[in-house]
Amino acid sequence: MSRGLEDPEPRPLLYHGTVTRPRGGSDPVEAEEPADEESLQRAPDVAGYLRNLIVSRQLRAGDRVRAESIAQELRVSATPVREALRSLQAEGFLIYQRNRGFVVARLSGADVRDVFVAIGLLAGELAARAASTASAEDLAPMKRVQEQLRAAAAAGDLDDVGGLVNQFYYHLHALGQSPKIVTLVLTLDRYTPQGLFPSTPGWLETVMRFHDLLISAIEAREPEAARAAVHGQMAKAAELMAGRFESMGDDEVPAAGPAHSALRAL
Repeated sequence: MSRGLEDPEPRPLLYHGTVTRPRGGSDPVEAEEPADEESLQRAPDVAGYLRNLIVSRQLRAGDRVRAESIAQELRVSATPVREALRSLQAEGFLIYQRNRGFVVARLSGADVRDVFVAIGLLAGELAARAASTASAEDLAPMKRVQEQLRAAAAAGDLDDVGGLVNQFYYHLHALGQSPKIVTLVLTLDRYTPQGLFPSTPGWLETVMRFHDLLISAIEAREPEAARAAVHGQMAKAAELMAGRFESMGDDEVPAAGPAHSALRAL
């Protein structure tokens, strides 16, 4: 019986506005009035924008991140920027240094590898649950997305690949029927260098191969085979992306446009 997915679009990454004060010192950001509704709605966008620049190494370890530059570049007020910086500090993407302010924390290839391993364990459980309960009708959206992904890959249309992969896993997450596990997966997903995926040799081939294995396992109602398909994909992705991440020295970061360059106040 179909679960009737109402929204064909992938869910946005969840945003946790947790703010922690640095140990052994006061809050580095001045206190201010509570944010209005519009500012709160914009804060996740600011945090996501900066997070993506960090995990793709367009902002590098030790780079200074100035609230004024971000606010000017993104055309938002200071309130959502300060909230985003605090949140990214709590998540471990930024650290606060006396006399320098917020700087980018070090993210290593080993960190990236660990994230993919953890995602594989959690998403593998979702896959196993899907294989236990999903009907042919439930699986149809995943199969459609896989065919769209195959067509995009054949055409060399890498611009669409990332979005299609997100759609594929959106449907898998829904079939896994565990909002809590999905929340954990999406939280970990913040630490993956998604901007590097399409241009990493071997990544797309890995995705296509393991997606096919996953679909076959769910069709055959084989939970452990479905779990193994996700584990296999994430293990290979960990190897590819950690290697790519480690090979990118400070002089080999992706090309940054004017917006990104403006935020790199060294």
